[in-house]
Amino acid sequence: EDHIHSGNFLVNAGASINRRTDVGAEFLFVPTTLETGEPISVSFVMAAVQFRPWQTHGFFLKAGSGMATLRNWLGTIDGDNTAQRSTGFALALGTGWEWRMRGRFGAQVFGSQHVVALGDLQTNTGTAENVMGNFWSFGGAIVIR
Repeated sequence: EDHIHSGNFLVNAGASINRRTDVGAEFLFVPTTLETGEPISVSFVMAAVQFRPWQTHGFFLKAGSGMATLRNWLGTIDGDNTAQRSTGFALALGTGWEWRMRGRFGAQVFGSQHVVALGDLQTNTGTAENVMGNFWSFGGAIVIR
């Protein structure tokens, strides 16, 4: 069980179905380096839904489902780096608070968890079996409605 701290890039786009529910797409990109020095990156592409239980408060819940691709660079004997790709089923859960500003603008703070089941993953030191990627994100966003 390894833990790595890294930054990420998250983009959401969508539309409101009604005053409480939004649907859309989400893209999350996580570049990092393993403890062995191997660079990896994970890209999530997901459909997402965001629900606000109360119209007068900013609290929301969010869920998503889609695919994630992990790109893993392996060093070979001759020093060349080859890229291995793994794809897997991904899920996301999140919550946060939104503040409405003037007109169509707002601000948001959120926390979310993205999980991907990647199966077996080849590394420079061997094969890691039954790999699950678990990514926690905390941040803020600008909202345009």
